[in-house]
Amino acid sequence: MSAPRNLPVVFCRKAGHPTVNDQMLTSSPRYSPEDIARALQQPLPTPEQSEIISADLSPRLVIAGAGSGKTATMVDRVVWLVVNGVVRPDEVLGVTFTKKAAAELRHRMIHRLAALREAGLYEPVADADEPTLDPTISTYHSYAKSIVSDYGLRIGIEKDAAQLGPSQCFQLAAQIVEHWEGELPTTIPAASTLVKAVIKLSGECAEHLKTPAEVEAYCEESLTVLREMPNTHPKQLKKEEKLRGTLVEKLEQKLLVARLTERYRRVKEAMQVMDFGDLLAYAATMARGVDKLGEEQSDMYRVVLLDEFQDTSHAQMVLFSSIFGGGHSVMAVGDPKQSIYGFRGASEGQLFDFYRYFPSDTPDPSYLSVAWRNGARILEAANDIAQPLSERPEWVRSAQGSAVPRLRPRPDAPDGRVLAGVWETDQAEAEAIVSKIKEHRDDAVRVGEGLPTVAVLCRARRHMETVRLECERQGIPYHVVGLGGLVETPEITDMLAILRVLSDPSRSDALMRLLAGARWRIGPQDAMALHDWARFLARRRERAVRLGIQEDLSTPEGLVDGEEDLAGPDVSKSASTEAKERLEELLKAGREASDGSSLIEALETLPAEGWTSRAGRSLSSEARERLGRLHRELEELRGFLGEDLTSLLHHIERVTMLDLELTSKPGADHHEARANLDAFYEAVAEYCSTAPRLAASLDASAHARVESGSDELVMPDTQEHRYTVTSSATGVTAFLAWLEAAIAEEGGLPLPVGVADPTAVNIVTVHGSKGLEWDEVYLQGMVEGGFPSHTADAWYSDPGALPWELRGDSEHLPVLDLRARSTQELETSGLTFSEQNLERTIGEERRLAYVAVTRARNVVMLSSSWWGRAKAKPFETSRFLVEITGEAASPGIRAEWLSEAPKPEGGDANPQSGRIFAALWPWDPLTRPYVSEWESEEDLNAMTMTADHGENILDPGPVASRRDEVQRAADRVLEHLTGTGEAKALPDEATSEDMKQAEDWEEETNLLLAMYRAREQPQPELVVPKHVSASLLVGLSQDPDRVLEQLERPMPRRPEATARSGTRFHEWVEEYYGSTGMLDLGEVESEELDPVDSDVEELKARFRESPWHDRQPWAVEYPLETPVGGFTVRGRIDAVFRYDDELGETRWELVDWKTGKVPHGVELEHKSVQLAVYRLGFSKLHDIDLDHVSASFFYVAHGKTVVPPHISGEDDLVRILDRLKRPER
Repeated sequence: MSAPRNLPVVFCRKAGHPTVNDQMLTSSPRYSPEDIARALQQPLPTPEQSEIISADLSPRLVIAGAGSGKTATMVDRVVWLVVNGVVRPDEVLGVTFTKKAAAELRHRMIHRLAALREAGLYEPVADADEPTLDPTISTYHSYAKSIVSDYGLRIGIEKDAAQLGPSQCFQLAAQIVEHWEGELPTTIPAASTLVKAVIKLSGECAEHLKTPAEVEAYCEESLTVLREMPNTHPKQLKKEEKLRGTLVEKLEQKLLVARLTERYRRVKEAMQVMDFGDLLAYAATMARGVDKLGEEQSDMYRVVLLDEFQDTSHAQMVLFSSIFGGGHSVMAVGDPKQSIYGFRGASEGQLFDFYRYFPSDTPDPSYLSVAWRNGARILEAANDIAQPLSERPEWVRSAQGSAVPRLRPRPDAPDGRVLAGVWETDQAEAEAIVSKIKEHRDDAVRVGEGLPTVAVLCRARRHMETVRLECERQGIPYHVVGLGGLVETPEITDMLAILRVLSDPSRSDALMRLLAGARWRIGPQDAMALHDWARFLARRRERAVRLGIQEDLSTPEGLVDGEEDLAGPDVSKSASTEAKERLEELLKAGREASDGSSLIEALETLPAEGWTSRAGRSLSSEARERLGRLHRELEELRGFLGEDLTSLLHHIERVTMLDLELTSKPGADHHEARANLDAFYEAVAEYCSTAPRLAASLDASAHARVESGSDELVMPDTQEHRYTVTSSATGVTAFLAWLEAAIAEEGGLPLPVGVADPTAVNIVTVHGSKGLEWDEVYLQGMVEGGFPSHTADAWYSDPGALPWELRGDSEHLPVLDLRARSTQELETSGLTFSEQNLERTIGEERRLAYVAVTRARNVVMLSSSWWGRAKAKPFETSRFLVEITGEAASPGIRAEWLSEAPKPEGGDANPQSGRIFAALWPWDPLTRPYVSEWESEEDLNAMTMTADHGENILDPGPVASRRDEVQRAADRVLEHLTGTGEAKALPDEATSEDMKQAEDWEEETNLLLAMYRAREQPQPELVVPKHVSASLLVGLSQDPDRVLEQLERPMPRRPEATARSGTRFHEWVEEYYGSTGMLDLGEVESEELDPVDSDVEELKARFRESPWHDRQPWAVEYPLETPVGGFTVRGRIDAVFRYDDELGETRWELVDWKTGKVPHGVELEHKSVQLAVYRLGFSKLHDIDLDHVSASFFYVAHGKTVVPPHISGEDDLVRILDRLKRPER
């Protein structure tokens, strides 16, 4: 039947109107899922989907296979409930894991509800003073945070209790470990191990709602049993005692960690801060114990959807079941085969416990088993790999089943291709993978098709480099996902190296980074000579201490670098014991006072010309000149150490000419070139705003003590102490300590989000591929021990792991019986536990392989090799590869073998074991390093320094050297500066491309010259940029003198809190509309201590109340550039909306979000210039009548949309830009 358009469902918030109408589900609903699909012109749902969409309101578990359309089904479920009058949209709560997934789910729901309105099936009616009816879509973390925020005071948690990020947790735990005064076990792990163990145990206790005190009690009880356990077979005493001794040692360490974790918990509680785990545990505790919480939440959200349920933790299960577990309408959607985040607290087994926590009269799961993504052969391969997961492991003690049906291809699914291959070496394997990618790309170009999207999936990050190098060698664009970060970029690495050199004279490693870098390029011979000089200075200082003489560094040329001169007094073998002891004391004092050699000290006191070390090395004149310049720069920068951190960084940028270096970066405009540096400044500004309070917390934890005779934790609280702590918090040393923690615990700082190249090959870990899909997927390194991994960590061997008996999902884990009656029983239990634990690990790897294969639409390739680069024994081929290619494989797979290298015989040597790679250093940064490959060390030694290495040099790829071009430009700059000549004309045979390149070089050279002169001349010349921003036009309209002054003498601007609020709000709006990047594995919403957050939250709330929040934009953050008056004006439109007017003509509305105050009069007229640029540029770009494009500001804090009475035209913009050409000053 077709959906009747004349009977729309109308919702009203007036008192007395029904909300959830259970009676409507007992009779025939007005619309079936098929009716709605036809009315919206959508594909009809499958019988499985239809059954789930139109299910009653009882709790329901949905097992949704990979690519089976679970998101679409959840959206259609909400649409069906709304259109049939069962619930209002705002009575729906959807919860998922990542912000990206939440934004996508929300976008789909709002878009589909809007389509319902257009189809006449649904018409919301709300009171004027209430928000529009929209579903609430949240992440699991955000929902827990809202519970703690709303109900925390009822259990003594302040509403503004700050949340620590991972790096801050690391610092706090480190302080507790460092200042621990309690009892220690016989074998003590390293301090760094203890710190990580404290953080891990704290998190696992929170995930499973246990306390460190419970872990402590468990360890003490188990240790008592183990120490008293009798040995029943004296002949096997050694073997059985080994296991008992290991368990005692490990449990003693875990006992220490539990006590440290308890101190960690109490310090956080005393300082009114919490970490990620605390937030979840508090929310679950409140859900179980706070009156009215469950009732209020259940009344607010009549229908609840829990996405990615297989990745939830025990605490999350308790949180939602405590609130919505009393027969409430809860639909949980997940796939046990895709439960791959056990290392982050997820419990794959508890998905089947759903009906224990959410009881139902019909406790049978529903299934989505039609895969809409994969080709049929690919799907068969995934099914074969996952088949053993349907068998219930013998250690599982839960009564719930685990069988899941095989995925079925969609009716029109293509066959797809399954490729397989085994190569001799991992290098040959990588070469074959990239060659196959290149072949498919070339085929697509030849037939005029778009390039396929491609990913190479690696089990571990260490395997990425081989593929990356091969992509580079064959000229294939690539993007390594999740490797490195902001601190790994060259400009930030250099800046941090300078900070370390300035703050710590022992950081010779940081100085070496500078010396070996592209700017200074100190070669190995000169670097070794500088090292010799540093050692000489250290020995001389040691001698001065021993002999009690004053050290003189001003006359190095008069010293002799010889051991005799520095040896000290002679002590013969017959000397007295007292004399020998005295000598040892002198030597020790000298070594301690000299504090080792330091390259930084050597740089500050360079040797005189002609100095030669005992090894015969001396500094070249060129190295001496470069080192002298570096020394002078560092001396200048030390003069700014007293300034705030942000100012110091700006000085580093200026003194080292990093700003000029970035400005001249080829292929990038000013903003693109500075993106990493600006992101770093933002991170520094955020750190500085949170550091004082954090430092107080950290230092308080270090000085906390337990009151004698009680269990009370006492924190220092003097005004002088707090001032001392906070005043040093934003210094260089404290910042670097925080950054080291961020690198260790969070992988550093995130890179700014850029525009990804859709044609690039994504090199990503399998974990990172979850939720993504590509046309072609290549699984590299399919070997036993690699994929699958054989590393089966036992809980007792990890000092930070919660004992499995205490976990909330213990029924799904193997058991090690520590209460055995004898050491023999303990030994038997230990062997069984080890076997079962390895089987459990293989199961986790099997799920990972299933996820990897199901990422592919059209092609999947599984590859292996016999030899790794550093392996003495050959690999065994992965069981997963064997399962889909062997005799037992399903006939529908039909894998295509690309290579079957013969298996090595016993005694065969690794063909790569003797291979040597060498490269010249330092290499020219304007070219690229030439890497030479040698089959053996003998071959390398056989070549002389002057030999022709040509045939050994690996192909450096298609990138050409820029040396000649840059050298010509540099020569022209020098000629211009010194007046020694005129610019040379281009040769007669120059092409139009040469002419354009020459013009670009000339423009860039002129800009660099002007910036250079701005440093040296008191009356600088005006730099007239060719590209200008929309904001610069606003400035030219409002205050041209200020803009021109900034162009003449550019000065960096310090980030302000208001600017940070605006930036965060714009990022949030972009996410809100579902326009975030595609890769966000591991995304955890950890909020560092930041006062800006409250401003942003207020802006978010105001935005949600605005009419813009439920309008779907045509585009967000839309970049454009347009020619105006001889300049190229660039800008980025916050949001573009498309709609049809009363006459059916398409209209466009451009909106710019503003977080400041609403302007009026002349100020508004000036600011409207920005809208004029956007309007003109958008009109030109899309060839749209300017009258059909409108523009406005939305001032979020005031909830006001402002449409300027007059928006300038192109002639007005030209007149404004003329001020750059003819400045009247």
